[in-house]
Amino acid sequence: MSESHWKNGLLPRALAVGACLVGAPALAAEGKDVLPSFGVGLDAGVPDFAGLNLVYRPVPFLRLQGGPLFNGAGVGVRGGVSLVPFSTVVAPSLTLEYGHYFSSDMRSPLGSVGLSLGQAEPVLSKLSYGFGSAHLGLEVGSARRFQFFLRAGLSYVHTTLAGSGELIEQSAGDSSLSAEDFRLRGVLPSVKLGVLFYFG
Repeated sequence: MSESHWKNGLLPRALAVGACLVGAPALAAEGKDVLPSFGVGLDAGVPDFAGLNLVYRPVPFLRLQGGPLFNGAGVGVRGGVSLVPFSTVVAPSLTLEYGHYFSSDMRSPLGSVGLSLGQAEPVLSKLSYGFGSAHLGLEVGSARRFQFFLRAGLSYVHTTLAGSGELIEQSAGDSSLSAEDFRLRGVLPSVKLGVLFYFG
């Protein structure tokens, strides 16, 4: 067999076969690491109460999420980001979120659990609040299909009690007195339990 025949015929074929043998396992491994990009989550906790999340995972260790909230009387919205460094059966996570509940009537939910509202009843008829949370958590399950999670940390909660200034003015009985609505701010312990389902 001539040298030119080897270079023009067998050599390219041998290189092609070798590339296929080396490249196929690499492509299979790469495909194995690809996780579903989209999912949906359900959770319950404080101060979120009940929430539904749409989840987008642009890269394996990062999740973006957002969706509606429900506290028994009104609705809100929430968005956040989660860092999950490992795609293992049990994995730690760090989650940062911000949520806001729109004005709603909290008198019935609070009254149904036996709380006496007293003079605060008018204020609770149109209560709204916002919160920002930082949570450390554990996620258990398959990063490809579904996971349960438990998160705990701190939440910064803020609200303005609409009508509280007027209530103070009426209670004082002094027409010269002017009072602004109370603004409440505080950092509270918070916890959340939920489940994630992935698809796509």
